[in-house]
Amino acid sequence: MAGSKSQSRLDYFMITSDIEAFVVSSDIGISYRSDHSPVLINLKFSSQIRGKGTWKFNNSLLRETEFIEKVKGDIKTVIEEYESDPSIDIETEDKQFNISYQLLWDMIKMKVRGSAISFSSFQKKEGNIKEKDLLYKISLLDEKLLENNLPSVYQEREGMELELKILREKNVKGIITRAKARWQVEGEKGSNYFCNLEKKHYTEKIIPKLILEDETEITDPSSIRNEQKTVL
Repeated sequence: MAGSKSQSRLDYFMITSDIEAFVVSSDIGISYRSDHSPVLINLKFSSQIRGKGTWKFNNSLLRETEFIEKVKGDIKTVIEEYESDPSIDIETEDKQFNISYQLLWDMIKMKVRGSAISFSSFQKKEGNIKEKDLLYKISLLDEKLLENNLPSVYQEREGMELELKILREKNVKGIITRAKARWQVEGEKGSNYFCNLEKKHYTEKIIPKLILEDETEITDPSSIRNEQKTVL
């Protein structure tokens, strides 16, 4: 119709469904000397605690004699725990067990997994301590070399530097091995489409906000987990 007036709102926020749950409030203000009105949005991103992820066996442990002996002992312990008659001295493959073979295999894997985790943690801790000790000793030798460039001090420093190099090369090999394993599991994510798809899937896995029966809203991750445990 001639002379008719139409109105439309031009000032608004456009958000994706990924962050919709993080919106606390939104408002539109009063315009001042402009045909546009200020728009306000309040977002609250709570820190979601991620889990430890999937455990993968570090096959470099198979080169450690101490670990191999530990695993052999674990297997023997599990077999002795679940065999039907420990008094009968027969070969392991002929033994009878009071659980199924599948469950026995699962128990062995669980035992070996625990040993692998504890052994790796101990190795990492010892390696970090040794690396810090070597760096400290090398720094002391550097100070001595500044005062007096003695050949004996220089040779001692070279020996410690070689020891530090071997230790770090071992750590680098571990990083390379883990990177290869991660690539084998996750594959190649080379496009923006798949990156966005992965991001969307992650946001669907978390619960950023929970509305209780009394209409109370909670966003704290710990409180949400406690509510889940109560329901379950």
